[in-house]
Amino acid sequence: MKKKEKINKNKKIDAWQIVAYIAIIVIIISIVNFGMRLTGHATSTDTAVVNVTVSATAAINFTTDFINFGSGGVSDGSSSAMLESNGTAAVGGSWNWGSAQNFTLENIGNVNVSLDLKTSKTAATFIGGFLPQYNFTVRDTETGSCLQPGTTLGVWQSVNTTGDGTKICGNFTPEGAHDKITIDVRLVIPSDSFSGNEALTDTFTAKGTSA
Repeated sequence: MKKKEKINKNKKIDAWQIVAYIAIIVIIISIVNFGMRLTGHATSTDTAVVNVTVSATAAINFTTDFINFGSGGVSDGSSSAMLESNGTAAVGGSWNWGSAQNFTLENIGNVNVSLDLKTSKTAATFIGGFLPQYNFTVRDTETGSCLQPGTTLGVWQSVNTTGDGTKICGNFTPEGAHDKITIDVRLVIPSDSFSGNEALTDTFTAKGTSA
């Protein structure tokens, strides 16, 4: 009889343990599910926009804008003297300016531009005499600055006094390390040229391009 009671008592204890375990499992599952629901409700996303408009600007600036050959004359026995600004002295003459000179032009805008050069005087009206010459040549100060040369880079060209002048670069870039070009000048002065101080103005015109 006692053995039977003991068995029944053990069964009751086991039954309560099972109920307790089930209750604990239910509580744990409920807590886990509740936590997952809280995490889901706490998640939220949204977006924001930053907008800015930059105006297109076509602008050029001379880093150096003055060439001065100084005083001199054609050497005795020579029909003319040749002065090239990227040199230091005349050939066939007494001009000596000491160091190379040029026009250095920079694209300080934010768009590609086409560039024209027009001069105020022809060689005949600027220098005078028999077969005078006034020429220019264009080269990149920084590689890749002139992507579409209007004239062959590094080749001497005659100046132009008509219209907008001569297109010297069809695509002059504004990119930081590729935005400078150099223009050198050459004069051929005949022995029967004008005397005295002579000067002229070169005009460079920049127009924005879509390139």
